[in-house]
Amino acid sequence: MLRRLNYVTQVAEALQYAHQEKLIHRDVKPENMLLGRNNEILLSDDDIPNSGDKRSHKRTAVASKTRAV
Repeated sequence: MLRRLNYVTQVAEALQYAHQEKLIHRDVKPENMLLGRNNEILLSDDDIPNSGDKRSHKRTAVASKTRAV
């Protein structure tokens, strides 16, 4: 149970970080939550726009607590 709570906390912190950086994750769901080498949660989003607009790409970027990926 504590491990799951830790994962939920990591997701919340990652989303807070992304929002502070003006990034929006458009598809938060379990399938887009990856487990990193150190048991950290990484949010992914494979629904990146094809417009070529770098700003659009940044807005759908993913984040962990310590970095945007």
